[in-house]
Amino acid sequence: RAAEALDNAVWANQFDNEANWKGHYLSTGPEILQQTAGNIHAFTCATGTGGTFAGVSKYLKEQSSAIQTVLADPPGSVLYSHFTQGKMERTGTGSITE
Repeated sequence: RAAEALDNAVWANQFDNEANWKGHYLSTGPEILQQTAGNIHAFTCATGTGGTFAGVSKYLKEQSSAIQTVLADPPGSVLYSHFTQGKMERTGTGSITE
């Protein structure tokens, strides 16, 4: 890995690092709820690692189970492929999220 070969690099491991979604659970979710004054019915976003969607969705759902969370992931992305074909692989020329 490049991070191991460079003195000034770090491997964040965003797909498996729980700090990824927890950061959005602790900051982005509460910020969205505060800025909407609690008047929120749904949340959607595109994903790369899924950290934003997971953290924000978990936080908002804990505040109100009526809040809908929707993944807006375009064809060509890894998660689209996972849900439609059961494969974790990118198709085409890449997606806007990766």
